[in-house]
Amino acid sequence: MKRMLKFIVLVVAVIMVTLFVIGIYKNNPRVIVSKVFKIGKVQGETFKYRIYAFGVLPIGDAVFNKIEPQEIKGQCVYHINAKARSLNGMSLFFKAKAILDSYVDCVTLNPIFFKQKLVISGKSEQEKEVTYDQKKGFMTLSGVKREILPNTQDPLSLVYNLKKMDFSKSKDIELGINTNQKNYVLKGIIEQKQINNADYKVYCGKADIRRRDKNNPYHRSQVTMWFVKEKENIPILINVFASGFYMTIRLVEIQ
Repeated sequence: MKRMLKFIVLVVAVIMVTLFVIGIYKNNPRVIVSKVFKIGKVQGETFKYRIYAFGVLPIGDAVFNKIEPQEIKGQCVYHINAKARSLNGMSLFFKAKAILDSYVDCVTLNPIFFKQKLVISGKSEQEKEVTYDQKKGFMTLSGVKREILPNTQDPLSLVYNLKKMDFSKSKDIELGINTNQKNYVLKGIIEQKQINNADYKVYCGKADIRRRDKNNPYHRSQVTMWFVKEKENIPILINVFASGFYMTIRLVEIQ
């Protein structure tokens, strides 16, 4: 019995070490660039990401679809759509999917409307719709108005703004976020990084996400983001550490 237990522990340890080593290799920006990007212009406009728990355990996929300009009530907006779902192999533990839509002003790149649908097995479907009045400084959620700061973003518009920034001119990043009740801020710095044999400029950003009104470690997350500079900044790797949980989002395909 003891020998069997030792054998099981050894097998589990070997599997965990193997997953850890594979995770380190696959989540290396140089490896991502060499696998996903080819010499010349990026042809696709749909980006597929794999989501990992603790950097090694694949749990889901996320797809950012092609961004299309639209006209709403005479106003030009960019429609940003993303979908995420858990992998089929995780269905024994949980099954979830999310659909997010953001409508961003073509000039200011600030959101005017954000909606989110979240479906988790065993729970009621959750929907959220947020309307932003950036000029008057408030947003409306479930019929309730809440004050916001200038240029407040939702998660999708925040990523879109990062994609449009000129990192060669601006090293500091600071963007407000609010889709619920409290105002948060993403604040950090961007630096260019040298990657061997890369034909693209690569930038790395390190930032904190925290409550605007509190300097409290329990309301703070650490984010590391890697971008490849093409006609815009393409996120290739995002690492998030929050409340003891570590998550990695890695670009796997451009369609």
